[in-house]
Amino acid sequence: MLALTTACHEAVTPPKPVDPPITFRAPELIVSDTATADGASVLPIAVAIDTTTPPDKRAIVLNTTSGVFAATNTATTTVNPDADGIARSLLRAPADSTSVLVTATVNGMTSSRTIVYHRAAPDAIDVVPDQFALQAGSGHELQLTAYLRRVVGKPSPGLRVTFTAVDSVPPHLARGAFLPTVAVSDANGLATARYTLPDTTQRSPVIVRATVNPSGVFGETMIKIIGTASSVDSTP
Repeated sequence: MLALTTACHEAVTPPKPVDPPITFRAPELIVSDTATADGASVLPIAVAIDTTTPPDKRAIVLNTTSGVFAATNTATTTVNPDADGIARSLLRAPADSTSVLVTATVNGMTSSRTIVYHRAAPDAIDVVPDQFALQAGSGHELQLTAYLRRVVGKPSPGLRVTFTAVDSVPPHLARGAFLPTVAVSDANGLATARYTLPDTTQRSPVIVRATVNPSGVFGETMIKIIGTASSVDSTP
């Protein structure tokens, strides 16, 4: 007689599915690639973050290698995004041309952008002599100061200012000499030169011009010329 064998099979419980790791998108920095280094103007910066970032990890830390954030007047600031995941800040320009690296860090992830700041040219130039009349002759001179001005901020230092002088009457020939002919502006936007007019026959006033290149912005002033006693004539 055959014995019946009953096989017992235990139920196998399938493994629980493993949730995939949560990944977050890195922050996106939105800012212009170039700006003007005038030490005062502000550049808008926007940061877009992943809207699924947990509420307690949504604070964004901004850092800059030059210039300062307007809200804190420092190189670091913290901003919080709105409901759409967008945060905004303002970066105040450095005072001279440079490349600036701005970074945004949120929830352990960092993004960066480079901003190239170009030199700030003047909007206008005032040319001021230390006297408005000059005795003709090589033994006499006056000093001229070019004041470089901007509506916003200051012109960058180290700008090349070229001084020229011409007769005020046609054909407006060059008159006199400067030392130096090309001066370099300082941190306050000032450039100086000394002017002399060796030609004792000059009677008409001369027009002195200071020009910043390559922008081409210039300013002018007029200098009265006084002839020497031996060459004075009836010309006023």
